[in-house]
Amino acid sequence: MGVDADRFNPDPVTCFEEFKFNQEDVRPMKTTDELTFKKPFLDKIDAALNDAVSITFDGCHKIYIALDAKTHDGFVRYDYDMIPVEDKTDAIDLLLQWWNVSCDLRFINAVSNDDTFHGLIPQSEYDKEQENTDEN
Repeated sequence: MGVDADRFNPDPVTCFEEFKFNQEDVRPMKTTDELTFKKPFLDKIDAALNDAVSITFDGCHKIYIALDAKTHDGFVRYDYDMIPVEDKTDAIDLLLQWWNVSCDLRFINAVSNDDTFHGLIPQSEYDKEQENTDEN
């Protein structure tokens, strides 16, 4: 199951409008060594997925990993479409696909107890890390 990239093409005009997707539209691609999150971010995401119940994407830049049922239910109350985490590799593939189509404000947070946010990839940190790598 992966995301149709055209549906998630962040248009600046509609980026902040409410966005919903159907689980049937999600088809994961397979991770390759060349196409995955870079470390240390991959390690943080991988560790969070050990406890994850579900994942979600707002269609623009907010990507969340729900770490418990209470958090999952909270996202549902806010009308997020939740994708159950059944296989870690598929979840990483889908998170990466969402990441690649997100706008420049992108981030990934793991959330527990419906109100505790853990910045796995804080806003602009991933790209800052890339800039530092490019300069060396």
